Amino acid sequence: MSTRTSATVAEAILRHREAYLATHSVAAPACRLMAVLPLCRTSALGGHMHRCTDCGHEVPCYNSCGNRHCPNCQVLARERWLAKQEAALLDLPYFHLVFTLPAELQPILLQNKKEGYRLLFQSVAKTLLQFGKDPRNELEGQLGFTSVLHTWNQTLGAHAHLHVLIPAGALRENENQFQVIQNEKWLFPVRALSRVYRAIFLKGLLKLHKKENLEFHGRLEYLRDPKRFKQLLNPLYQKEWVVYAKRPFGGP
Repeated sequence: MSTRTSATVAEAILRHREAYLATHSVAAPACRLMAVLPLCRTSALGGHMHRCTDCGHEVPCYNSCGNRHCPNCQVLARERWLAKQEAALLDLPYFHLVFTLPAELQPILLQNKKEGYRLLFQSVAKTLLQFGKDPRNELEGQLGFTSVLHTWNQTLGAHAHLHVLIPAGALRENENQFQVIQNEKWLFPVRALSRVYRAIFLKGLLKLHKKENLEFHGRLEYLRDPKRFKQLLNPLYQKEWVVYAKRPFGGP
């Protein structure tokens, strides 16, 4: 006997869709989404039959919708992605790093997702690679890491930041060996990471503005003016940017 009491997203849509649409103005993409999600893994999308070769018992296996907003599809995609990443893990300690951006820059990235998120990835990578090769940081080699973008915080507010999973070692190409960090409690000094990352990101942002690769709409239109854009950025050179670096709680 099933003890499940909570409804799935598909069940909630089927149960309340008509009443909701009758009382709310819903954009066309949302309407299409409400139409396709209840069809996921149902006979409406077709499928195939699993048959036991011994007893002949049959179980239908219906196709998924493949929509990126579908909980069913994304759970499977997540598990496959995790399995692929786990297969590449090295047998040594790992560190979890988080690179954040000041609140003043979040609206700019919302209006410039392609250029802004690319700059975030590039700035973090350049910072880490620079620290990995710095002889003062013990490694003096080529780092390898996995980066994952988060664009919102837990309250669904705009908060673009990058999570980085990085092994505690680097490849020394000249010596053809892998150098492992002896002190497993820390990777790089966080304050130094923060300041180098800050400088690299702001330099890149100014370069994008100078090349007119950034868009500004609505309340951000005033930032088209180079002087006013620099006025926004100037205080950020003195502000401490938050960078987190610790061993993963649950392992890599």
